[in-house]
Amino acid sequence: MAEPNAVKPPLSLGHLFILSNLVLGIVGFGYLHWVEGQSQVRIWVPNRDLPAYAQIKLTDLTEKAVPVRNIPSETVKEADKIRDRYTVVAISKDKPITKKQLGPELTLAQKNLLQNTVLIGIPATSAMILGGNLQPGDSVDIMLVQEASEKEPNPKSILFENTFVVDIKSNLTNSSGINQTPEWVVVLAIPANRQEEFSRSISNRKVILSHKL
Repeated sequence: MAEPNAVKPPLSLGHLFILSNLVLGIVGFGYLHWVEGQSQVRIWVPNRDLPAYAQIKLTDLTEKAVPVRNIPSETVKEADKIRDRYTVVAISKDKPITKKQLGPELTLAQKNLLQNTVLIGIPATSAMILGGNLQPGDSVDIMLVQEASEKEPNPKSILFENTFVVDIKSNLTNSSGINQTPEWVVVLAIPANRQEEFSRSISNRKVILSHKL
């Protein structure tokens, strides 16, 4: 004799409430995600890959509509806040530009200091960067001092005046990868016509940086 088909109990009100909330939650999340994708803002981005320490020209930028959710915090959106500044890291094409990726905004005098220069990085101690008080955008006088010797009892010092500090980077490991006392690399804008003199002279002289206020 065949058994009668079992009758499934109807969903309780509690089950229906949970199910309806689950459906509404999924629909609401999808809607918010769609709305967020539709919310866009126009910003200026590189139209090519920019290397580190490139001075940005207006021709390097293009305006682009970007979803709000894809814009990092501290993004620099206006072209006037980007042009003539230099990068401190490489920036990819079409990617938003953030404050941390740029050097300081430059005055006309600072822009002039960067004209016809080459960038040279020198190792520095805490004392050389004035305990952290020396900052990118500052100007320094560089004195290259050679120690006296029997052969040259009164060596001549070499002066590089009013030199622009492009960047200061920490260097927490040595060449073997072992942590050591923190050191820094100071990136300086050296006049191009004195590049050879600077590179030749720094190898056997002590470097003294004097901060110009």
